[in-house]
Amino acid sequence: MRHYTGFLLVGCTVGALSLGFAGCGDDETGTTSSGGGGAGGATSTTTSTTTTTTTTSSGGGGGGGEVGGGGAGPLPSFADECPGGELAVLEHGTSFTVSGSTTNKPDNFSTFCGDTFAGNQEISDQVLELLVLQGCTLTLELTSDWNAVLGVRNEGLCLDEPPLQSTCINATSGSGTETLKRHMPSGRYHVIVDGAALEQAGDFTLDIECAAPSCGDGVLNPGEQCDNGPDVPNDGCSATCTVEAQVAGDSCAAPTIISIDAGQEAFWPSALPYYNNSTAGNDGQGTCGAPLGRDHVFAVTPTASGQLSVTVGQGFGKETLCQTQPSLNEFCWEHMIYVRTGDCETGAQLLCANMSYTTFATVAQFAVTAGTTYYVFVDGYINQPWAQGPYVMRLNHTPN
Repeated sequence: MRHYTGFLLVGCTVGALSLGFAGCGDDETGTTSSGGGGAGGATSTTTSTTTTTTTTSSGGGGGGGEVGGGGAGPLPSFADECPGGELAVLEHGTSFTVSGSTTNKPDNFSTFCGDTFAGNQEISDQVLELLVLQGCTLTLELTSDWNAVLGVRNEGLCLDEPPLQSTCINATSGSGTETLKRHMPSGRYHVIVDGAALEQAGDFTLDIECAAPSCGDGVLNPGEQCDNGPDVPNDGCSATCTVEAQVAGDSCAAPTIISIDAGQEAFWPSALPYYNNSTAGNDGQGTCGAPLGRDHVFAVTPTASGQLSVTVGQGFGKETLCQTQPSLNEFCWEHMIYVRTGDCETGAQLLCANMSYTTFATVAQFAVTAGTTYYVFVDGYINQPWAQGPYVMRLNHTPN
């Protein structure tokens, strides 16, 4: 279910920067200011060879000088191809808005929650290059009146070749806002605006903010075990961003032992606080996940033959826990379930199930035999902050 992207070597050097933006490339033209300074550029229109982009900056102007330098210089812009239009340079406190359009643009990028899901159709897209000077809590808000997809490529990547694309968000089914909020280490990244289906294209705005990381901002930052946003008792994360979850089996040597009866439905844990895999180790890998995801291990033995359903992503009332934008809700981490029989470490895999992007739940259902132990792994898709978080596991047995 993942689409793979590729390496890009960017031949652009950005020197010491005190402004919010810097140009990169030699085929774009932009507005600049000269003379004795002034208030700087609050609003400017930049025209590139590939797209026209209007950017509103919240930064103030420079102090002027003998040669000029009071303006903001070339402003960030989207483009048809890598590396993008004018480079967007981010440091703590930087925020601005970039406008663009995918109307009548080519299809140069694939997003796994966009045109890949739509059967690899030719869907217009645009790319913007980001240079993060200081690791920060990055917030991206893509707003459109059509079904747009927001993707962010891993550091240094842009083209549609291996390795993994970093993130893809399409939580709305039509017009609205797609929001991505995550810790972004210093480096160079590429934002892709794509359509979710054929003929999904049009104008859009992208709001960008780079804030200093802090406990309680809802983003897992370096040095934090968890961060669920403002502190809520029994949500699995303390006010100091350390895990306060119930203990689950962290290895095949010491799994959580569960016995389930015919027709029984039960939750593990049975009460708050939730489990949380943020501090778990890696004891295996399912065939539907990437390496090194953090997992918990459960040894489940049914007392009767039948069907066993294992669900992660629901609460004690079977409600969907991921109820907001995937990047803003601590329960919206990307989980998976795989099941083994025989030996916990080397036994045959019965199945591997990924999280649904429709229900934001993972469900694994399989036939069971009375007295046989099944090793159930609740795992993160990959060892990344967006694949870690709190959860409840629901087991439901249906006898033959």
